[in-house]
Amino acid sequence: TLIECYQIQNEELQTISAILSNDFEVLVGLDSNDPAYLRARVALLYEENKVVELFFTLPKNYPDTPPSIKIKPEKGLLNQEIESLNKEIEQIIANMNGNVILWDIILRTLDFMSESQNTN
Repeated sequence: TLIECYQIQNEELQTISAILSNDFEVLVGLDSNDPAYLRARVALLYEENKVVELFFTLPKNYPDTPPSIKIKPEKGLLNQEIESLNKEIEQIIANMNGNVILWDIILRTLDFMSESQNTN
């Protein structure tokens, strides 16, 4: 039901917010009539900075319905890397089966940036 989806979304957003703190922002809240809109800043800071922002749009019935995600590179990733990351995120979404996936996507983004750091 929508009430269950709301509760699941709220728990997931609180958890991510506790972990990422200032790097996670709810731009349009769950209580809005519009879909929730979120921003997560994922940064890898080593010898070469890599930073992307992930923008999530959650339909009211997420996680039963997948979110839409936009990747906005800020620093350090090439277009082909963004395309590869986007494909990996699409694969996570394809396999979500009604489960929450925002944190999985954030972690995969961080891992992806670390892996691309090691291959450059």
